[in-house]
Amino acid sequence: MSKDPTQTSAVTKRKKPPACDYCKARRVICHPQPDGKPCPRCVEKEVVCTTTPTVRRKPQRRHADNTEPTAAADAAPSTSKSCSSGASQRQAGQQNAEAPPVVASVSSRESTRIGPVLSWRDAHPLPAPLIEELIKVFPYLPQSQLPIVPYHRIHDKLEACGWNPSQLDAHSCVLAHCIVAVTARVSTHPMLIGADVTDTQLLEFLSSGNLMITPGLDLRELGRRRDTICRGLHDEACWLAREAGITIYTSEENAASCYLLDFLESSTHSYDSSLSWSAAMMWHVRALAESEDHSNLFSVNYRRLHWPVHLFDCALLSIGSGRSLPFTEHDERLICGLPPIDIETATITLATEPLTGKSIGEFIYPFLSHVIKLVRSSSENLVGPYARRQPLDEAMLTSHLCAVEALQKTCVFLHACIESAIPRVKRNWARPALANGLFITSLAVPGLLIPLHRELKRRLAADSSGGGGDAVGTGGHDGVGGLSSMTGIGHALPSTDYARRRLELLQRQVRALALRAVVEATRRARDLPSLPYMTHLQNTRFEEWLQMLVDESEGCDISPLERYETLERIADLFKLDGFAWVERSGAISLVESEMAYLQAQHHFVPHSWRPDAWADEMLVDGALEDQALGNETAALGDEDAFGDMWEMPMGDDHTSLVPPEDFLGQAIVPGTTPGMVDDPQMLGQSFLQADTHLDFTMS
Repeated sequence: MSKDPTQTSAVTKRKKPPACDYCKARRVICHPQPDGKPCPRCVEKEVVCTTTPTVRRKPQRRHADNTEPTAAADAAPSTSKSCSSGASQRQAGQQNAEAPPVVASVSSRESTRIGPVLSWRDAHPLPAPLIEELIKVFPYLPQSQLPIVPYHRIHDKLEACGWNPSQLDAHSCVLAHCIVAVTARVSTHPMLIGADVTDTQLLEFLSSGNLMITPGLDLRELGRRRDTICRGLHDEACWLAREAGITIYTSEENAASCYLLDFLESSTHSYDSSLSWSAAMMWHVRALAESEDHSNLFSVNYRRLHWPVHLFDCALLSIGSGRSLPFTEHDERLICGLPPIDIETATITLATEPLTGKSIGEFIYPFLSHVIKLVRSSSENLVGPYARRQPLDEAMLTSHLCAVEALQKTCVFLHACIESAIPRVKRNWARPALANGLFITSLAVPGLLIPLHRELKRRLAADSSGGGGDAVGTGGHDGVGGLSSMTGIGHALPSTDYARRRLELLQRQVRALALRAVVEATRRARDLPSLPYMTHLQNTRFEEWLQMLVDESEGCDISPLERYETLERIADLFKLDGFAWVERSGAISLVESEMAYLQAQHHFVPHSWRPDAWADEMLVDGALEDQALGNETAALGDEDAFGDMWEMPMGDDHTSLVPPEDFLGQAIVPGTTPGMVDDPQMLGQSFLQADTHLDFTMS
């Protein structure tokens, strides 16, 4: 029986519209709205809801007589594509001819899928001069210093094709889009932030690019202006990455793309990031490290500390988000090489030998490795996903606290060494490098203690609500750790008042150490050398610090004045961070209300604060000159290019350094310090690599 035409028409009218680009890129369910209204998810995320049309082709029949009609049908929709899409398809065809059989078959399928799709870039084309500027700004970001990023290779390819990423092969094209998406967050090009800026402070900043011009500078308006187009570039990079299958095929380009996409994802979605790009990046890095063809990427010494710095940062971010570390101890050895000497031996060596660039650099690797070891232990035994489901091991907690307290004293000693070296350097670029070191190493203690404090509060709250069996437990080590250790039982028993009081005492100790660490870390943040370095260090740390200060406002671990000044510094950090990112968690309002409360209670007088900066720091008001890029290429690729950078003659009044007298049970006084004349790029490459702040105009 034939169907009623009215019923067929009704079914056609009820067909669901296609998903929007934002939901499609994240592979989540979309609820498209009628009359061109944005979907609920785009409204919630405050992004522009756009839907690119997709030409749906009929299934092809595999018969010889249908080959020509099918080819003609395939060619029809392609005539409506833009020039960039056509160039991309031609390049994909060239790649198929050179690829192995399996890869070629996959690439051919991807090219047929990409062909009919009108990409975001087709609707929002970026001119070649802007692409060139964004690519050349990349070396000024800390992300450029990881050896896995083949920056110069991508730069040369783009320069050869007229700065048109669509002319590159698929995987290089993805990496170029990722670099553009990252650098667009710090560029001041009018196409990104607009040409109608009227604020006097912002105009003065844009004309100079120097953080020293205005104390307490508020750059959030620039972040809001650039956010829409930056999110579009991010979504486009994600879409191209999935279309090209970068998580499947191992290469330097794909590992670098996963690394940059993980940074963008965790920066824009700090609370619901799945860390999938981070896992893919580590999978690629592991495969490359196992290959003899890429062994030159993974050597570590006092001049090349990129990998320990990256793993250190990755470990702290993972434990802060309550997730497991994405790399194993075997991965760490595979990537970084042989384990360094223990932290105690390294500290004694640094304290007793002359203070040189090499001695500081040789200390950094043991320091970073020791912090990663503590983070792994804390994740596996105290605060990680598995440990949270088990009774608390008090013996492990006590041992961990002792180790963190010793680490805090080590940080005090290291910072004293670095601060002693900063005023003696002759080269301007070394000062920002040392300042970066102060901030990066100061992240270790709060990064370890804040997640632990959060977990202890959760267990105490669970015990108060009747879940006491999960609050206090034991590891059964040496008869320490609660009721179960006393009875020899391997699982937790209901907690007693004595056990709870003991846990509360440990929690108060952790709180005091964490608050003190946050105060010191915010003081170090004021010395960050450049705006791009601060904005690309992931501001989720600032939110953790703020939450810690607000939640623990009733204690007496720090004075009200210290609390107020720390909140003021955090507020200024958020306002500067707004240059690149839009803060949507309400942190600024929270910190301002807390400051108003303290000001009303104690009659504090607010004052303007700004990060210290140097006159030779980076300007972000235009594309770099070709000559500057050439100089920088030499600086990054040739360790002997600046062999005379470390010239630090020490006067007689700066020949000794006394750390805390209770450190390692004795007062340690270094010997004479003849200078740092033999270590050209040590600190510039170790502390998130501030060697990009070289004065390229000098002879």
